[in-house]
Parts: sequence; C-alpha cells; structure tokens
Amino acid sequence: MNKSELNRIMNAMIRSKEEEGGTVVSFQKGMIEKVTTALCEGQDTITLFGVKNTNQLSADLVTKLQKDEQFVFHTVDSMSDRGRALDINCINPLTGRVMTGSSSGGCINILKGINDLAIGTDGGGSVLAPAMSTQLFSIMGKGLGLMGSASKVSTDGLSFIPGIGVISHTYAKCVEAIRVLCDISDEEWEAHTISRPMRVAIPVEGSVTLPDGRDMTAALEPVLSILPESISIEKVKVPNLQNRHESIPFVHQLFESGIDAIMTFEGPIDLYGYGDSIMGVWGQTGENEVSKSGKYLVKSANMANATAITIPTDELATGVLMLTKTGRQSGMRLMQLGAMIAATFKRPALYGNYFLGNDSPKDNAFGMEA
Repeated sequence: MNKSELNRIMNAMIRSKEEEGGTVVSFQKGMIEKVTTALCEGQDTITLFGVKNTNQLSADLVTKLQKDEQFVFHTVDSMSDRGRALDINCINPLTGRVMTGSSSGGCINILKGINDLAIGTDGGGSVLAPAMSTQLFSIMGKGLGLMGSASKVSTDGLSFIPGIGVISHTYAKCVEAIRVLCDISDEEWEAHTISRPMRVAIPVEGSVTLPDGRDMTAALEPVLSILPESISIEKVKVPNLQNRHESIPFVHQLFESGIDAIMTFEGPIDLYGYGDSIMGVWGQTGENEVSKSGKYLVKSANMANATAITIPTDELATGVLMLTKTGRQSGMRLMQLGAMIAATFKRPALYGNYFLGNDSPKDNAFGMEA
C-alpha cells in the first residue's frame, strides 16, 4: 500500500471536515473504505473529486467517474448564490478578492488540498473563469455532449443549457476525467491527433487591450512560439468579445469558415474589476467595472456549444483559453493541443507549496501542530 498517498487522503478528509458549512456542503464519510481498498489492490494514486451543489449534475455522472478506481467522490462543493458570476460568500485564496463564480467552492477546495478535481457547470463562464482566477486547469465539455438537464436564461436574455466541465491542478487529471465521462477509449484518442493541419484563429494585434494594459495578441506569443508547423495561426479582426450578443455569432462564423479552434489570452480575472452582470447594469460606473474583469470568450464558450480549455499562465489570475466547435473529433484534437502547451507557463513554486496541501502544518491558535 502507498502509505504516503493514504496519509495525503487522511489529511484531505480532515480539511474537508474543517470546511464543512463553508466551501464544503457535505463530505463522504465512508469514502476511506474505497480509498483503502483501491490502494491495497495496487492503485498508486487516488484522485479525490468534488461535485458542485447543483441539480444540473446527476448522480449517474458521479457513478460513471467512480467506475475508474482512481477517482473517489469526496465532497459536495458550494456554489455562488443562484449561479452569480461572483461568490460574495467566498474569498479567492490566491488574489484575496471576492471569488469568481459560480463553481467557486470546487476551485477553493482544490487550493486547500481537499480535492484534486472539481466537477462544475458552466453557463457563461462558471467553470472556465473560476479556474483561471485560481491558476487551475479546466476543460468544459459542452461540445463533447457533457451538459446539464435544464435550459436557463442568462442575465442578458440568452437561452442556454449549462455545460459540464472539470477543474484540476494538473492538465492530465482534467483529460483523464473527461475521457472517462465521455467514454473516449485509447484507440479513439490515438486516432485523432494534431499531426494533421489545424487552423487556429487569434485576435489581430491591437484588437484587445487587457485590463493590465497588455495587448492580448502579444500576450499569446509564448504559446505561439512553441506550436508545430501543422498549426496554422490566422489573425482575425474581432468584435467586442465581452459582449455575448456580438461574440457568439462571431465564434459560429469562424467555425463555419473552417477555423478549427480559437485562442485568446484572458484575465486578470476579477482583479482590476468584477465581471458581474448585477453590477454591470448600474450605469457607466457598472459598465466600467465589468469591462476591467478580464473576461472575454470565457463568457461565450458554453453558449456557443463549444468544447473549451483553460491553461494557467505565469501571470496572476490569467489563462490561455482555447475553444472548438461541437464534435468528438474536434474536442479530442483540442485536448491534445492543450497537452502540447500545458507546460508552456510555469506556476511559481510557492503556489504549490502554499496551496494544494503541500505546505508544512499550519499554525493553530495553541501553537504549532505536531
């Protein structure tokens, strides 16, 4: 048995108990039996996962993921009130700002070392944006058929069905979970490689200025420089990407023209301003606040029925977003492209040491833990 892994799991269980009533709605008290059995039978590592507290996620989804012995259901994670883009009850552990919603509790529980993976729902960025704001990886699988059970209407009057996505501290865990949930076999995965030509659209220089003053296209350069010749980069003029009424038709138009994927650099998420529609309706002051949120196509990916991926960068609360059209082949090729660029940016060592449960024991009110 891997005793260090068992010890990690026990510490995660202790943390989940400490967070009960906060970012942990409830935890599976009997899950240690499943963990112990899996480790005794030769499983080297366990992936603890949490599930967003929403009826858009079914018990069948949890059951399906748990059929793979590495995945163990651990917690039900809190979400923002009524799916709001901000969770005013939580603070982002990384930035110290109000936490981005609505899959907020799942991200925080990963940073606190409670879970390795979170399953959430995404209407207008509720998986992608919280992941970016906490420097985590995410894959939203609407384009692969992963979606909720009921239609909703967004604050700007758009009808949609939420997509389902996963968030983790490693890209590999996101891919593994999506492959299980979508029944992607090794044979199917290997048959759809990115060795064939792939057209990727990015904004032309000068199209988008990020809240920190950088040009979005220039910020993408570290990614563009490592792509193989089979990836053709096409710079396009873009509309206001923060306006879904403009960006969603634009995304569809690009896919219809033969573009395979769209790539943007987004953020800092909710650092210089909050991307919250409840604030945004309050005149010019509200509009100015929302415009500084760093949210662009993260707000539209699900409503465009795309498969979307976020990869954290080495800048605070920022990430590279990639999205592709509906379809298994398109989604698998995008995930393989994501694997190619996932290591482009290095998160500071302090991030892993302080968060993710890797640091030394914390100080108690009564001195240092033994």
